[in-house]
Amino acid sequence: MGGKRPGHKSPRARHARLINIQKARAARRRAPLPWRSGIESRVIEQLVWQWWQSPAPRWPAYRVARLLGVSHTWVNKLAKRFHSDPARFRRRHAPFSPATLEKLQRAREETLWRRQHGWLRGPIRLRRVRYTLDDGKTRTAHLPTKASLRSPERSRRAVADFPPDLLRDLPPWASGRV
Repeated sequence: MGGKRPGHKSPRARHARLINIQKARAARRRAPLPWRSGIESRVIEQLVWQWWQSPAPRWPAYRVARLLGVSHTWVNKLAKRFHSDPARFRRRHAPFSPATLEKLQRAREETLWRRQHGWLRGPIRLRRVRYTLDDGKTRTAHLPTKASLRSPERSRRAVADFPPDLLRDLPPWASGRV
């Protein structure tokens, strides 16, 4: 590769690589569309902020994620950001009234409307899978994802679909009583 150590590049090779990366970035037409509307993202972030600010005993992150219909890794990522700079999020959420599950439902309706009009990404319908046969030949197949097999009604849970006992026993951070 032009040097003594593995992975070492000559200055000429490094410069050519940088030019190729710039060409590839310039060839992209546009940034990918977001998965959800900005309003829904803000409401989810605000609900997670309210959960994070709530006094003990606090719900586990995976339970909060299941209630909000998002990934527990996103809830943990937000909690880590809140811990690193809580003043930023205080300023960010100060102008808004406390978020509720009803606000989240309205934001999800907005997301659905935007997705139907092509302003947001839809779910990934197929995944390309490579597999090897017994004789050593490699094949490729397109398989449906779990999201494509799920019914559209189940993919976005409405607040009305929550069990009544869950809605009755909601913690203050989820019902807007912060």
